[in-house]
Amino acid sequence: MAVQGCAVAFDDYPVGVGSVGSGGAAGMAGAAGASEDAGSDAACASRHLRFPGTEGAHARFPGFVALEPPLTVEFWVRTVPSEQVDVAHVGPEDPCGWGIRVRGDEVHAGVTAAFDHYVQPSLSVEWRHVAWTYDGAESVIFVDGSVAGRKSASAPIGLPGQCTGPLTVGAVLDGGGTPYAWGTGRVDELRTSRTVRYESAFSPERRHGASGASGLWHCDEADGAIEDAAGGVSGQLLGAASRECD
Repeated sequence: MAVQGCAVAFDDYPVGVGSVGSGGAAGMAGAAGASEDAGSDAACASRHLRFPGTEGAHARFPGFVALEPPLTVEFWVRTVPSEQVDVAHVGPEDPCGWGIRVRGDEVHAGVTAAFDHYVQPSLSVEWRHVAWTYDGAESVIFVDGSVAGRKSASAPIGLPGQCTGPLTVGAVLDGGGTPYAWGTGRVDELRTSRTVRYESAFSPERRHGASGASGLWHCDEADGAIEDAAGGVSGQLLGAASRECD
């Protein structure tokens, strides 16, 4: 891991970081076979985001208000062993931001130019719930509600007024605000919170609730904006990123 400008390098490119309950992964499994045509079906009640790994394909949430510890970022994700998908908030200032990457059997989470927390929780290609908590002293990664790893870490995410860039899913912004590292996978039920929601094992919710959330995107819209159920900023799909029915 090496510092490159405003970002931290994971492997070959810089990014912004250096037991399932009822209705969990099993309930998500059917989404894997949904087609792009199904994702545009107006009669579909529940959807998720799909990222094909092509240039320009990602979701962007302009105006996202920067998180500082304590925080929790969580979402449902499905990817394939040789590919990755990122959820990241990296501002143009240096250093500034955080990110989570799910790739094959790996989950990375961390703070730009500060630390990278890396675990290998034996993920499969099925849907998995990933949550990251950081209180300014400890980083904890949960997979399917179980603790996958803990790491002592102490670093600010950015100085007041920094981290003004958008939240991105399926790509990462470089120090100049240009997206790259196009992800391949599916993401659903993204929620951010300005508190540490989990201290120990828990049963992930299939559909996250808005209570205590600073941002919550169910991704269920047939088209148009990705609305924030917590009342914050809406997102938009760009390039070949699409919605699929669950």
